Amino acid sequence: MRRVLLLVLLLGTLCAVGGSVMAVSALHPTGKTVVLSNLKSYTIVIPKNANAQEKYSASMLAEYFAKIFSVQLPIVREPNKVKGKIINVGNTAAASVAKIKADPREQAYKLAVIKDNLYILGGT
Repeated sequence: MRRVLLLVLLLGTLCAVGGSVMAVSALHPTGKTVVLSNLKSYTIVIPKNANAQEKYSASMLAEYFAKIFSVQLPIVREPNKVKGKIINVGNTAAASVAKIKADPREQAYKLAVIKDNLYILGGT
């Protein structure tokens, strides 16, 4: 159930716009809408010690980007260096450096965009 809910929330936050993606909150839309363009330049990054949920979420996100946008996004585990823009899934070191923390509530999630990098963090 948690996997299905997480996938629905992730997909609910990404809306196709002419080959780009808008990141918006499906539950509490606040702040600015951000458009991620040139999707081929992105890499999905997971934490060094990614748990099963983070691995699953990253693989499902990559699968749906491929299905929806015909883009193959690589999944890289920290601390491997990545050139270009990133989509962080989970509590990555990059999220810590950017001072982004997960919402601790059960089934909650947080989206943040900093310098064209997308951060997706979930609660418990």
